[in-house]
Amino acid sequence: MKTKILIALTMAFSVVGFAQKNELKAAEKALKSGATTEAKAQLESIAGMIEGADARVQAQYHFIRGKVYADLANKGDNTAFKEAANSYNKVISTEEQSGKSKYSAETKQLMVAMTSDLVNSAVEDNKNKNYKDAAEKLHMSYTMSPKDTVYLYFAASSAVNGGHYDMALEHYNKLKEMGYDGSTMVYKATNVATGEVENMDQFQRDLMIKSGEYKDPVDERTPSKRAEIVKNIALIYSQLGQDDKAIAAFTEARADSPDDVNLILNEANLYYRLGDKEKFKSLMADAAEMAPENADLHYNIGVINMEQNNFEEARVAYRK
Repeated sequence: MKTKILIALTMAFSVVGFAQKNELKAAEKALKSGATTEAKAQLESIAGMIEGADARVQAQYHFIRGKVYADLANKGDNTAFKEAANSYNKVISTEEQSGKSKYSAETKQLMVAMTSDLVNSAVEDNKNKNYKDAAEKLHMSYTMSPKDTVYLYFAASSAVNGGHYDMALEHYNKLKEMGYDGSTMVYKATNVATGEVENMDQFQRDLMIKSGEYKDPVDERTPSKRAEIVKNIALIYSQLGQDDKAIAAFTEARADSPDDVNLILNEANLYYRLGDKEKFKSLMADAAEMAPENADLHYNIGVINMEQNNFEEARVAYRK
């Protein structure tokens, strides 16, 4: 009896495995012929059986599924990008765990191509003010290519532009934790014929210098993004009403950017909102010292002194 049950189970698994292989072949054939929707349907019909399949079949399934959804994304279905990315990542993780690599190399190439598509689509979303979509695509690009941390930085920027502060805060905090700097080296040289300074990659610049068509090579590092990131974290906490975290973030931001007048003003506004007018006045005085020609600063100092009946100090501020 026990033997019969084992034989029956073996036959059942064989039938399931055969069905999986047939559907995968049919899906791949449909995809190659351009029938992407049909290929998707074929894959959906065996989706429930894949988790219990062996690693090779799982990898094959997600490899085909990734290509199907990538094709749907290229045809205008923006929601398909995420599904494609998930399947491609699944191929890599499955084959890493099994120790057998059949699809990983090609999958990585496909991921590079899809990352480029995602970034281009995000650029269009930003142009059309679809900031949340842009942020999500840029974040997805980062997850597919973690070494390109600049995608995470741009995802945060897009989220801020759309007012999606929780999303932006998550990305900025991650950038801060990983020590993201964001500075890059820019290679410049002066065009001998026009006298204009031009940017180019290092190899091309060095060739142009040797050719004699360019002169005065300059290697220039762009400013670090760290101060901007810390400042934005402080501003977002303030925007979200998380005042204790905002105060701590402003302290850190000012340590990074002690000469940033706007940063001081934003911190001053936070204290004013909290009702700490003494701290507000002190910070405004710091700002006025840094920007003595800013009449608005002196006016606001005058107003707060008037509220506190410090008429002489108010008069001095108004005169400035």
